[in-house]
Amino acid sequence: VTIVEFFDPACGTCSQFYPFVNDLVKKYPGKVKVMMRYAPLHEGSGDVVKMLEAAHMQGQFWPAVELLFGNQNRWVEHHVSNPQHALARLKTLELDHAKLEADYQSAKVAKIIEQDIKDGQTLQIRATPEFFVNGKPLISFGYEQLEKLVDEAVAEAYK
Repeated sequence: VTIVEFFDPACGTCSQFYPFVNDLVKKYPGKVKVMMRYAPLHEGSGDVVKMLEAAHMQGQFWPAVELLFGNQNRWVEHHVSNPQHALARLKTLELDHAKLEADYQSAKVAKIIEQDIKDGQTLQIRATPEFFVNGKPLISFGYEQLEKLVDEAVAEAYK
């Protein structure tokens, strides 16, 4: 079962939902995975998602996401991202920092982000987080609704 989440790292609700999504993965070990897709809807988030993708290229996506979500108040103010403050946070991770800076400004990373944005536009993503479970959209937003959609997908997939 695949949960696809369109997210913005500056989104407070995304940050709050992150532990709940992890709990759903833990509830069904080996049966549920999460695919994070970028939807940089907050001002300044375009560069921050590029930084996350650059961290991903070094195998540090999840630690980078956790770090940014856990420290949102240090790099997001009034729903506006400060990419330099986010980068300063990411520099506390064990990464090749020169590579991180080069990669986040690369055409390869830009293309990945562009594709997520294009897919989000096709799916009419207007707010984050937005969830799909095995391709089914979460119609009514909430943790219980997401859990129910995941429970149904697991029951269907593992009859």
